[in-house]
Amino acid sequence: MDFNGKTALITGAARGIGKTIALQLAAQGADIAFTDLSDEVEVVKSEIESQGRRCLAFRTNVTDGEAVDAMVKEIVGAWERIDILINNAGILRQIFFDEGDEDLLDELWTVNVKAPFRLIRHALPHLSETGGGRIINV
Repeated sequence: MDFNGKTALITGAARGIGKTIALQLAAQGADIAFTDLSDEVEVVKSEIESQGRRCLAFRTNVTDGEAVDAMVKEIVGAWERIDILINNAGILRQIFFDEGDEDLLDELWTVNVKAPFRLIRHALPHLSETGGGRIINV
């Protein structure tokens, strides 16, 4: 896939796999919009911009539907498109069935299942407009 002129929205992109994906897509010509709750957001934004790419960095909590909607609108307002959505944000917690914690289970479900679904729902109309958007769930 040719990434020149494409716009990618990546969640959980200030560290680890998400950061690597963001930097690689930028190196291949994509503009990057990303979100993460980490303090590293501005550092990663600078790294992407140092590659000559445009970057929008957010500290949006992917579990907040209104904030996700506002973020997607800001990206589309600035760049008029989203070509690629990469749902990378997620959490991993150990749960023992005999010590089940409903709040922990709810947190896992909200971050790992509901948030990607919500992002897809908000981004899908814009992905469709580009005539062949891509969604990747990590």
